[in-house]
Amino acid sequence: MSNCRLELMADLPILAHALRTRQISSRELVEDSLLRIKRLDPKLNAFITVTGDAALVLAAKRDDELARG
Repeated sequence: MSNCRLELMADLPILAHALRTRQISSRELVEDSLLRIKRLDPKLNAFITVTGDAALVLAAKRDDELARG
């Protein structure tokens, strides 16, 4: 079983809708994505560099923007 709670919503249009309707936050989506990368990348070797900290900062900014309208 995955630790990623958004695994079942992996379809991008569904995730975009969930963000717009505030069912999930940008930070939650990024955290979940980073967990998936950590879990899968050792097998897939798909990433050269993962900039998780920078992604979390940008996600927080986006959540602030959404909160302000």
